[in-house]
Amino acid sequence: MSQFRRALQSKLENPEVRAGYEDSRDRRKLIETMVQVRKDAGLTQQQVADRMGVVQSTVAQFEGSTDPRLSSVQRYARAVGAKSHFIVSTRPEPSQWTATSLVTQQPSRASWEAKAAKVTATRSAFAKAA
Repeated sequence: MSQFRRALQSKLENPEVRAGYEDSRDRRKLIETMVQVRKDAGLTQQQVADRMGVVQSTVAQFEGSTDPRLSSVQRYARAVGAKSHFIVSTRPEPSQWTATSLVTQQPSRASWEAKAAKVTATRSAFAKAA
């Protein structure tokens, strides 16, 4: 293990430092996920800027940010064709950021039923764990 890793592990033993580190990591993952949604949609920073009514450098700053404002997250998400959802939980769960593009057409009944079954199974597993 490198000297840096040892020092980091030592610092992370402090609960406040660990919480700040995890928050920072989660924000970075959120932004990385949103940038990936933009790229998957084939959008440039300039196109996103036009949709947001800002200049391209503002989008670049957002994508390089370490602590974005919630309103900026929401505006960026809309501009790339996604929807942002925020969850506050009292359970210490591993962080998982996901982004989904907005549905532009009605899903088939089979597709909807498969997703509904998956959600039901996930909720059942979650309820058993509680």
